[in-house]
Amino acid sequence: MKRLLLASIMVFMLIVSGCSMSIGKKADEETMEDLNLQILKADEEAGLTFENSPIYSELQDLVESDPKLGYPNDFTLYPLDIVTYEDGRDAILFLGVNRLDDPIKNMSFKLTLGEKNGEYIWKGLEVDLPEELAGVLESDSSIPVFLEISSEQGETFKKLTDDNMDIAIDKFDMDVVK
Repeated sequence: MKRLLLASIMVFMLIVSGCSMSIGKKADEETMEDLNLQILKADEEAGLTFENSPIYSELQDLVESDPKLGYPNDFTLYPLDIVTYEDGRDAILFLGVNRLDDPIKNMSFKLTLGEKNGEYIWKGLEVDLPEELAGVLESDSSIPVFLEISSEQGETFKKLTDDNMDIAIDKFDMDVVK
C-alpha cells in the first residue's frame, strides 16, 4: 500500500501542477520555505499522530521528499490516491497546500475533477473545510483533504492521466488569520 500510494502521489504531483486557485508559474524553489504537514484539528483531537497514522506517515514522507510543493501566494490541491475507510466507503485523498503569506481557516471552494471530454467525478462540488475540522492552516503548510466517492467515481479517478485530467478550483474563499 505504501509503495502504491507514494508512486501514485508522485505521478499525480506531476499531473496536477496547475490545479491551484490561480494559474501561474512556479517561482524559484530556492526562495520558498520548506513545506510542513499539519494534522487536521479533528484528527488531532481524535488522537491521530504522524507515528500512529499510516496516512499521515506517508504524507509526511511525501512532503519531506518534495518540500517545495505548491505555488507562491496560492492554495493548491493535489489529488493523490483513493483511500478506503474501515466501513468500506472510499474517498479521494488530496493534499491541500497553503503558500499564501498568512495562515488561513474556514476554506471553501468549488471543485471540478474529471476527464477532459469524458466523465467527471465532480463539476463544481462545494467543498467546505471549516476551522472545526481543519483547524488553522499555517503558511507554507499542508493538510490532507478527503472527499468521499462512489465506486463509479473511483473508476473514473483511476482513468485520469496527465493528458486527460481536468481539475479546477473556483470561488475559493477563506478567512485570513493575522
